[in-house]
Amino acid sequence: MHFIASISLALLASTSLALPRPEVHDHGVADISVRTLPSNFYRLAQQAIQQYGPGVTKTMMHSGIGPRNAFKVAKQLNLQIVETTILTAINKDKKTYKGLKAYCKKQDDFCNHSGRDGDEWVEAWNEISKAWAEYAQQKTTLAIKEGQPPAATSFYERVEKKVLTDNGVQITVVQVKTE
Repeated sequence: MHFIASISLALLASTSLALPRPEVHDHGVADISVRTLPSNFYRLAQQAIQQYGPGVTKTMMHSGIGPRNAFKVAKQLNLQIVETTILTAINKDKKTYKGLKAYCKKQDDFCNHSGRDGDEWVEAWNEISKAWAEYAQQKTTLAIKEGQPPAATSFYERVEKKVLTDNGVQITVVQVKTE
């Protein structure tokens, strides 16, 4: 199921879009495969986050709970997740952010509908996750499944945690009961 179908526009509209916003730094995209993704993909994600993200202390990362549960938790805590931010950008400016739209679905759906393998989807979300973690400043929240640490293969563990730690961002962990 598409993330777009999972999160209603009404819920998106109720998400906090507070200031301030950080400077956008150009970290390049040398580590992303240009054979699969446009060379400006990282900058496109960064631009969407800069334009439609919450205040830099209102971010929430998540691992192991899925975007639907993460959205609910973020809303309760007056925070915002990256999926909401990217979907807001796509819905408000379909022309500029059409390059992000293809990846706003679950990995299996991306593969089944596009005929591509999952590596491209992972590469795209690596870049989106890196841009989201770099956007966060001072503090962020990590929502995880109750009693389980983030998986070693999760975007949080592989991408976001290092960026957050390197930037001195305080991470508050919230454990979530999931069904």
